[in-house]
Amino acid sequence: MASGRLVGVGARGAKQIAAQDDIHRATDVLLQHFHQFVGIACQGVVDDLLVLVVHIARTWAVQCRQFAVALCLQVQGGPEPDQAR
Repeated sequence: MASGRLVGVGARGAKQIAAQDDIHRATDVLLQHFHQFVGIACQGVVDDLLVLVVHIARTWAVQCRQFAVALCLQVQGGPEPDQAR
């Protein structure tokens, strides 16, 4: 099991990546280090992790919605997604 300090660095790194709107990379970092996050007793790190997970989930939800809207427009014969903006 990794130390709380190491896990804290991983959580901060993933949060910084997520803040840069690179959600794919933030998700990769989260998944790579998830086994380290599980069971950590440091409340601050757990809070950071929960904030990160919620941020990633919301961002993926928005991207999925945008994809679904673009797909519906194409199926309905509407403008291409780039032209709809």
